[in-house]
Amino acid sequence: MKKVVLDTNVTISALFWEGNPRKIYDLVREEKLIMLLSDDMEKEFIRVLGYEKLTSAVLIFIRLSLASRTP
Repeated sequence: MKKVVLDTNVTISALFWEGNPRKIYDLVREEKLIMLLSDDMEKEFIRVLGYEKLTSAVLIFIRLSLASRTP
């Protein structure tokens, strides 16, 4: 099985937006690819998630997702 290393930008894009990064991440979730991650990469990912600009984008994404759900 192929192994991939996704940098922080690709990982963030895969989690919150559609496109090629999401397609790669989906293959990881389907266990068709193995995602490699180091401790430093994990720390960077957590640090980047705390960026104000990204936090605002994530909140907008969540609001839009919740608004699109109809009870």
